[in-house]
Amino acid sequence: MRMIFSSFGFPAVLFIVSAAIFSFVATLLTLRNGKGPFRASALMLTVALPFAIALFFEFINSSSFFAVLAAASGSIKGHDVYQYFAHLCWRSAFVMFLTAPTYLLAIVGTLRECLRKQVEATSAAA
Repeated sequence: MRMIFSSFGFPAVLFIVSAAIFSFVATLLTLRNGKGPFRASALMLTVALPFAIALFFEFINSSSFFAVLAAASGSIKGHDVYQYFAHLCWRSAFVMFLTAPTYLLAIVGTLRECLRKQVEATSAAA
């Protein structure tokens, strides 16, 4: 957990976790109450929201990291670059871990709705 806080920073982790919770709740509400042609678009937007926010923070971290490397006097050590990419992998895994319940909810909810409509169509045709 220390690796995640040190790679993102506490405000970014708090923002991403709150975005993941918001994404889960918005996906649940969209599945329960959403009807119409924009339901799939709303699901795609709400499920991908934590990734978009994490990507924004990643751009900020990348620009600051490469600015420090550019300003460094002398040669750049490979260890620093490898450590940066290791942090990048941890950040991606952290965001995937947070969004996994939302993805599962969207998949199961959409599949359930499709099966329900198929049963209704089959019973109406009979």
